[in-house]
Amino acid sequence: MGGPEYISMIAGEAKDPRRTVPRAFRTIIARLLVFFVGGALCVGILVPYNDTTLTDGSKTYAGGSPYVISMQRLKIPVLPSIVNAALLTSVLSAGNAYTFNASRSLHALALEGQAPMFLRRLNKKGVPYMAVIVVMLLSCLAYLALGSGSAKVLSWILNFCTAATMLNWSIMAMTWIRFNAAMKAQGIDRKAFLPVVSRFQPYAGYWALGCGFTFLWLQGYSVFLKGNWEVSTFIFDYGIIALAGGIGLFWKIFKRTPFRRAADIDLTSGLQFFDALTEYYRHQRDEAPVTYKDKIMAKIF
Repeated sequence: MGGPEYISMIAGEAKDPRRTVPRAFRTIIARLLVFFVGGALCVGILVPYNDTTLTDGSKTYAGGSPYVISMQRLKIPVLPSIVNAALLTSVLSAGNAYTFNASRSLHALALEGQAPMFLRRLNKKGVPYMAVIVVMLLSCLAYLALGSGSAKVLSWILNFCTAATMLNWSIMAMTWIRFNAAMKAQGIDRKAFLPVVSRFQPYAGYWALGCGFTFLWLQGYSVFLKGNWEVSTFIFDYGIIALAGGIGLFWKIFKRTPFRRAADIDLTSGLQFFDALTEYYRHQRDEAPVTYKDKIMAKIF
């Protein structure tokens, strides 16, 4: 389920972000329900927990995928291949999304002086190519899955990423809670201030913070069960807490950045630029497409 929140990062390079990004977000819930929850329900109906193909350790990744196994159990020859193709498109889509977001994150850190300076470099198209190269090199770690011994290392990295996702959600929720507190303290009406207002707030923010923070500590609980203790597993399940906490504490002390009260948080810097940008795109939309090609492209995009 991790990843849909990164759509917000596309706003930095999207056309008319105040209009297009909320529209993209509105489709997420339906897609998650249909493809993830619905898909898991269908697989759970078709594949019993003790299926020998599912529990056979020799079959890994696509060959041991419950989605592929469910198609095989239906005994329709072409379906497993179709599912494999669908899984490949999903992997390509995820890889594209994470490459984009990771490279833009590195570039943004470099601009803030929190990452090496060479990551600031852009090509003629405005793409932070050095950051993209670094991210693509890191993706080569996926080849660890090809070796039986190195696959263990890949498993550790995946556990580390899972914990990082929980931490990510916790920080996002805390950020929104502080943002909401700043609006209240400064007498700003959220419905008038924001172009789109999210539902179930502030309760959804507290819910996300509670769930993210709880699962951050519980997602590696099995290592504490009798006979399951492994130092390496413990480090990769819970190391992100020490790493992120240490970096945050170091930066706070080293840079002496202040803790701000809700009434003192800056909510307006750069706002005029985005208001002007939104007005510019509104005038562009008012210009009706002339040719059929323009009309079709406008309808699609």
